[in-house]
Amino acid sequence: MNRQLFDAFVGSHFDPVFVLTAATSNARDTVLFDVPELHAMARQAIRDVVTKSGVDGADPTLRSLLIQAPAGYGKTHRLTTTLLQLAREGRVYPAVMQLSAKVGVDELSKWMLRKLFDELAASHFRDADGRTPLQQMASRLWARAEPGHRDRYEQALEDEDMEAARKLVMEAVPAIRRASDGLQRANDPMLRMLLLKAEDVLPAIDVWIRGGTASGEVVDLGLPMLESESDFQAVIIEIARLAMSTGAPLIIGIDQIEAIARIADEQLLTAVIATALQLVENSPVGLGVVIAALLDTYETQVRDQIDASFRQRIEMGRVPVELDYIDGDILRKLVDRRVELLLQRAGVGHWSLDDVRVMLPDWVLAEAESSNLREVLQVIRDYRNHCQGSGHFVSLEEFRADPTAPVVGQV
Repeated sequence: MNRQLFDAFVGSHFDPVFVLTAATSNARDTVLFDVPELHAMARQAIRDVVTKSGVDGADPTLRSLLIQAPAGYGKTHRLTTTLLQLAREGRVYPAVMQLSAKVGVDELSKWMLRKLFDELAASHFRDADGRTPLQQMASRLWARAEPGHRDRYEQALEDEDMEAARKLVMEAVPAIRRASDGLQRANDPMLRMLLLKAEDVLPAIDVWIRGGTASGEVVDLGLPMLESESDFQAVIIEIARLAMSTGAPLIIGIDQIEAIARIADEQLLTAVIATALQLVENSPVGLGVVIAALLDTYETQVRDQIDASFRQRIEMGRVPVELDYIDGDILRKLVDRRVELLLQRAGVGHWSLDDVRVMLPDWVLAEAESSNLREVLQVIRDYRNHCQGSGHFVSLEEFRADPTAPVVGQV
């Protein structure tokens, strides 16, 4: 068994399990590494925001949340895994976005709408049936169409007859709207757009979303021209209304906001936060926002720059959550979970918890200077390098004494 354990540890399955760090694009893998005890307070706070976002007229301060932590303590992990778990339960449509390039302050809502659709159509929040959040929303709406209508639409898609698919959407919308709580005739254009966008039936919609010229096809859907920031915000709020009509809110996550200050200035950083909070304020139901930031980013770069009313929304109601250091027992569970996945992927059968501890004894974790998960994973990678070089699981004495060993904590 020890040989099987060693081969698994130094084999090709190690890197995908122990090198991977949290990122929204890795959500489906990251959730496999999760343990519920990790940052349980933040997990519950996100769930509370989702719940309140589904309550008509709920206080906007209860639909907004700021999560703060030092680098490597699990902000992105907790945000993405919690939203993915809720999405798989059919309770939320998540869109987690990062601002990675400079955007004009007067174009933030335009950027946010584009990113919203990019994220709703991305693969990382797919459900068990392989559907993106946008496809899930469309599927729930299609379930309200007249009998047989959806089958004809899917057949048109299979036949790649996009004109027939477009016409079937136009015909289906009135029945869907009548069967949906909270929707009115004025919502029909956005409803048509969403159903078509879910399967990319009409490429002109992408141009419209990005603020381009509205083609005749877009005009035929009844969609408005998008010119001002308020125009783009109105579309986001409409999407949230459609989401809520299916029984789940739209939650916008803005991750790693500290990166914004590195590519622009504090004015853009505060404007991003203000825009997100304004959207929640203007949406009576179906929209919430969770902002994840490096510890002290809000206090040192945002708090004194942002309007007092926005500051109150962040600091009152849903109090900001600061992630604490990771408890030793929870850290052990996190590492054990990764080892279990490694053994499963390597095809090792009939292993026990004792086998897990043979591969990664407690002293390896203790060699890290803190409970920061990034540092712990680096020490584990250093330990593996020692084991590869020596051909066996090394002891603490061997790990510390080997002069050719990598420096602990060095990336």
